Amino acid sequence: IEETVRVDLTIAPDAEPGLRDLRLVTKAGLSNPLRFHIDLLPEKKEREPNGPDVQPGAIYDLPFVVNGQILPNDVDRHRFRAKAGQKLVMRAEARTLIPYQADSVPGWMQATLTLYDAAGKEVAYADEYRFDPDPVLFYEVPADGEYELEVRDAIARGRDDFVYRVAIGELPFIQRVFPLGGRCGELTRVEVAGWNLRQTNLPLDTRACTGGMRRAAWRQQDMMTNDVAYAVDDLPEMLEVEGNDNQRQAQAVKLPVIVNGRIGKPDDRDVFRVETSGSSELVAEVRARTLGSPLESLLRVYDAEGKVLAWNDDHMHTGLCLLY
Repeated sequence: IEETVRVDLTIAPDAEPGLRDLRLVTKAGLSNPLRFHIDLLPEKKEREPNGPDVQPGAIYDLPFVVNGQILPNDVDRHRFRAKAGQKLVMRAEARTLIPYQADSVPGWMQATLTLYDAAGKEVAYADEYRFDPDPVLFYEVPADGEYELEVRDAIARGRDDFVYRVAIGELPFIQRVFPLGGRCGELTRVEVAGWNLRQTNLPLDTRACTGGMRRAAWRQQDMMTNDVAYAVDDLPEMLEVEGNDNQRQAQAVKLPVIVNGRIGKPDDRDVFRVETSGSSELVAEVRARTLGSPLESLLRVYDAEGKVLAWNDDHMHTGLCLLY
């Protein structure tokens, strides 16, 4: 932030929505990338001063995206009109845009969102979304009126590079996906659930398969859903069949295989029966958090008599992994 370069960008009318990397090419070489988001919503730029102690400024109509920055001792408020029954999603991007900021302690902006009604009463708050540090706030509007969304840093810091984007409106937001992936080259449709979704199942792109994790977002008229992660692999795929909560009811699977399942209720557990021969090595890996699921998983291997042979509840890289 010692030097400033101003750049004019022209975005093609048919540009695909999503994140881009911006770099500068100089005589000394190529700069590090900065992320730039191309969206479909109307864009606004904050107008300072816009804190809680100043006269309310512009009132926006939904939906829109506001671009701002949290300067030293700064708090931003953005005012908008909403109607009873609207299911509002307020999605912040801060760490998504600048994951790390040098000389900041900690080295990133920790954005928080607080929603106030026309009487100044706090009606909703968010400082993260699951384990994503960028908050998402959900609110069903009880009455017509004006509302204010406050953006600040959680520990009251501020700098020129504490930048953010907040999308506000009846945005389509996916909270749940099942299954979390598909096999290379096979048509796969997934169930989705969340806020303001017009479809309950969507297709995954499993073409040009190299395996691994992919991300996707889907267009809903003049809006885009949030992007979600999913896995693509070349192993056979199957779904779990409920009623497999204990060893007596264990679901038989033939190795190698990827089982798509879900822990659908409190105290639920899924048990699968596998057959091995001789001195085979068994590797079992759960991908849940890696793909955006809130599941905190645990793996156990039992022998035929019910004795625990191995277990694991964590893995430092790609998810929970057990080798036996």
